[in-house]
Amino acid sequence: MGMNVISPEARNCIWRELIVNKKGLKTFIDREGFSEDSYSFSYEHLAEMLVELDRLIYKYDNFPWDAKPTAQALVNILKEHRSLISSEL
Repeated sequence: MGMNVISPEARNCIWRELIVNKKGLKTFIDREGFSEDSYSFSYEHLAEMLVELDRLIYKYDNFPWDAKPTAQALVNILKEHRSLISSEL
């Protein structure tokens, strides 16, 4: 397992300062101009995204990843994203 460089007690404070108070680098949230609704994908692009999501879900939902909590959290996020994309088809 990796080494914790930032103590758990400090993480919320760091998050608040960097992200909420915007004292860190710019993120996608800071972008001006296009909103999420401004993007549209073709049927082919959406279908290809589903193929890739299925590949990742299969990979991280099976050995040796299936016993790792972080991999299972990722699988849940990927499944949710797959549902959102499927609803657009």
